[in-house]
Amino acid sequence: MLIEAFTKYWCEFIGGSQISNEQFDLLKNCEALAHKLKSESLGAQIQVIQATSDDINFHKLAKQVREAIERNEPETALDRLHTYTVKFVRELCDKHGIAYDKDKPLHSFFGEYVKHLSKSGLIKSL
Repeated sequence: MLIEAFTKYWCEFIGGSQISNEQFDLLKNCEALAHKLKSESLGAQIQVIQATSDDINFHKLAKQVREAIERNEPETALDRLHTYTVKFVRELCDKHGIAYDKDKPLHSFFGEYVKHLSKSGLIKSL
């Protein structure tokens, strides 16, 4: 796991014996997080990836994301998750009557959705 490797690297090559209390606390928090992440099962967490409509393709896509994660295929999972997220955010935009250009990247029309929520007073951003 990457966070665990970083903490080990830091201890061996950077930390030394002259670390501050703050650095020590941060190191312990990172180690605790790595342990927690290693011990948790992905099963319950990936079940939240579900279709939000009756669209059969959306159901297939959600299933592909979950299966790729379970098979430990991060590249495939990330690709499918991106496609899932595009479809999910487009559905949110449709639901709220927010126009978007299908050629725009995800971050652009997601930004339109966030603007709509802000203007509607449903969220506040700093």
